[in-house]
Amino acid sequence: MCSGQSNMEWTPAAGIVNGEAEIAGANYPDIRFFKAVKLTAKDPQINMPGSWETCTPLTMKNFSAISYFFAQRLNTELTGVPIGIINCSWGGTPAEVWIAESDVANDKTVAEAAVKLTNTQWGPNQPGRAYNAMINPLAGFKVAGVLWYQGESNVGSHVYDKTLSTLIETWRAAWQDNFPFYYVQITPFNYEGNTTQGVTIRNAQRKVLQQVTKTDMVVVSDISPVNDIHPRDKKPVGVRLANLALKNIYGIDKGVVNSPLYKNFKLNGSKLTVYFENATGLHFTNKTSHLFEIAGTDGVYHIAKAKIENDAVVLTSKEVAKPTQVRFAWHNTAQANLFNGADLPASSFISE
Repeated sequence: MCSGQSNMEWTPAAGIVNGEAEIAGANYPDIRFFKAVKLTAKDPQINMPGSWETCTPLTMKNFSAISYFFAQRLNTELTGVPIGIINCSWGGTPAEVWIAESDVANDKTVAEAAVKLTNTQWGPNQPGRAYNAMINPLAGFKVAGVLWYQGESNVGSHVYDKTLSTLIETWRAAWQDNFPFYYVQITPFNYEGNTTQGVTIRNAQRKVLQQVTKTDMVVVSDISPVNDIHPRDKKPVGVRLANLALKNIYGIDKGVVNSPLYKNFKLNGSKLTVYFENATGLHFTNKTSHLFEIAGTDGVYHIAKAKIENDAVVLTSKEVAKPTQVRFAWHNTAQANLFNGADLPASSFISE
C-alpha cells in the first residue's frame, strides 16, 4: 500500500526520466493496480469506489511511478508471485489529514502542530479528512507493508517525527497489524524563507527510525535537483524501496540496502569522530566534504575539515578547540557527498 503527497502520486505521464521507454515496456500481467479516488469525509467511511487493473502501458502511465517501479522490481525478483499495489496519495496534503482525527486530538504535540496548518487550494488540511475516506475503508485488507512519501507540506514543523510516528501507529492499530512501514526522505529543495526548514524535516524522518519499530527509510538526495520539488528520476526511488522489502520481508539478500545513518560521535581533544550505521566502504564523492560542521559549548557551528578513517569520519576545525556537537548537510539544498560501498547517500543529521 502506497500513500503520501505529490511525489508518491506522480505519474509517468506527468514526466519522468526515460518515460516513453518505461511506459512502452510496462506489460506485467502479474502486477495489478488499485488507485483510490481522492475523497474526504468528516466521519470514517467503509466503502471506496474503484477496481483492480492489470499493469499495461495504458494503466501504468497514469499510476504512481514510484509504486510501479517498486512493483516491477518485486515482480522481477519474486518469480510467479502476483504483486498488488494500492495507491492512496494526494498532492499537497500534510500528514495530519492522513491520521485519524481522534489520534491527532489525543496527542498535544501533534494537535498543536495541526492547528498551525494553512488552507490550500489543492487538498484538505483538516485532520482525519483523507484518512476517513481513503484509508479507513481499507483498514484490515491484508497488506505486506506500506510505502510513504510525504513531508514537503509539513516543512516548518519541528515535531514532524512525532506526527509521522502517530500516523504509523494509527494505521497499524486500524489494521491490527504491525506491518513494515518504509518511507522516502524528502529531497533537498530551495524553499523560500530560512535555510533549514526542509532539512529539519529530513532529520525528523531519520529520527523516526529510532522511535518506531519495523520502519525503514531511503535517502534520495543524490538523484534530486534542488530547483524541482518533484524529482523526475523516480525509478531509483522505487528500486531502493523494493530492495528494502526484498531483503527484510522476502528474505532475499540484496547486500547493503540502507544509507549511512548517524550513530554517535567520540571526542579526542580537538578531534571529533563520527560513526555511522551501514558504513562499510564509506567514501566521499571527492577527496573530502565541506558539509560537516562542528560546534563547541557556544553552539556556533564552523565548517570542519573531514577525512575518512576506518569507515568513520574524523573532523577538526581551527575555530573549534573542543567540539561538542556535529551536523552534516544541514541546509535545505545540501546534497550528500558521503556514500557507503553500496553507493547509497548518507542522511543529513544533527547530533542531539
